[in-house]
Amino acid sequence: MAWGRGAARGLDDINARLSRNDAGLTSLTILRFRRLDDEDVAGLSAALAANTALRELSAACHPLTPASAARLGEALAANRGLRRICIGDSSLGDEGMAALARGLAANTALAHLDCEQKGLTAAGARALAACLEAHPALEELSLARNALGADGVAALCVPWRALRRLDLSGCGLGAAAVAALAGAPAVGALARLSLAGNDLGGDGGGSGGAALAQLLRRAEALEALDLHGARLGPAGVAALAAALPAAARLRDLDLAECRAGPEGVAALSAALAGGAAPGLRRLVLGPGNAIDSSAAVGLAQALAARSEATPVAAAAEASAGVASSPEPAGTSGLDLDLSGCDLDAAAAAALTRIPGLAALSLFGACLSDGAVDAFIAALAARGGSSSSGSGSGSSGDGVAGGDGSGAPFVALQDLNLSGCRLGLAPMLRLLKAVEAGPEEGPLRLVEVGANPGADEAEFAEAAAGLRQRRPRLDVHWRAADGSSEGAERAGPGFAPACP
Repeated sequence: MAWGRGAARGLDDINARLSRNDAGLTSLTILRFRRLDDEDVAGLSAALAANTALRELSAACHPLTPASAARLGEALAANRGLRRICIGDSSLGDEGMAALARGLAANTALAHLDCEQKGLTAAGARALAACLEAHPALEELSLARNALGADGVAALCVPWRALRRLDLSGCGLGAAAVAALAGAPAVGALARLSLAGNDLGGDGGGSGGAALAQLLRRAEALEALDLHGARLGPAGVAALAAALPAAARLRDLDLAECRAGPEGVAALSAALAGGAAPGLRRLVLGPGNAIDSSAAVGLAQALAARSEATPVAAAAEASAGVASSPEPAGTSGLDLDLSGCDLDAAAAAALTRIPGLAALSLFGACLSDGAVDAFIAALAARGGSSSSGSGSGSSGDGVAGGDGSGAPFVALQDLNLSGCRLGLAPMLRLLKAVEAGPEEGPLRLVEVGANPGADEAEFAEAAAGLRQRRPRLDVHWRAADGSSEGAERAGPGFAPACP
């Protein structure tokens, strides 16, 4: 990748490489420290027109005049190499987008167009609509953080030729916009959709949930739906859950910050227990849903029931001559995020017994002492050991399969207990339990950053020793460990808001 360097420098050196079709220049990011005025854009556009080597172009930090946007559009109309572009800053606006879109409509190679935060409104969406209808290769479009509103989304709902991934997060959308999207002629071809950061629960979630239900029933190919921060409320989540049986291909569902509450989670659990969304492999329910222990137990039991029902359902379908669903209902390889939930010992024990649970994130969760003991016991029992390594209050009789449900955490690869207010003693017991498990087992990562115990030298020494003895297993407790959660996410002084 080439990066612009040097303050107030133009693009002569980069344009020279583009003009000679330098095979080593396939990705170009023009940083804000480079000059990119109308004259520079003219030179860049001329170089791009015949270039076939460059695949990615980003100039997202630079303002573009409508004239410059038009020149780049002309270059894109002729270019046959670029696959991904992001150009212009928040000042691009509707006029700049209209100028750019005229050239984009004639392009035949571009696959990804990033228009996040370009100052667009419904008029800008209308300018893009013709491009979407004509373009034979444009598969991914991001319009995040543009004030499109319902009119803008309605304008986009043309018969797309190739669009498969659409990001409309933070666009000021409500139920009417989702309903318009559900009615799009080609919505059935969408594979990934983000509506994150749009408040869809303005009337208590009923209208937003109903519109989402309609969308799920029509988006036959949908594999990922991001509703993080949609504030659907219990009624909206329940309406969405009722439509999940139609989501045969859904693999990734993010409902964090949707204010589901115990009632919404119960409706979702009932749908999942019945085999809805049979291909689901990632479910994000935290934070922001007020999940208590009872709701967590219900969810865990629902997810366990899916796996238990799979062989029976498959056999029944086969004997009846019914074609099986695209994905068998179950939890194989499940990634479950319940960050910020409130768990007691029974809830923790239930979570450890979800078959096929590969990743469990409880970042910032409020864990009772019994819940901590249950997780430690489950980690120690992964290899069939009956030793819990826990102190008083352990739920070991239920965790290690005492109820006949089998060994806990048998498929777990990644456990995140960051920000759970764990002191030194439980943190050290946690490490011992991890080491007590089978060396060749699936567990590869334990994240425990932003816990008081992680600041102690004794813990750092014990964790470093575990890393040496188990090189295939890692423990992350500092921001420098590269953990996606934990100390870096929490920041200094973090503590969950527990009762």
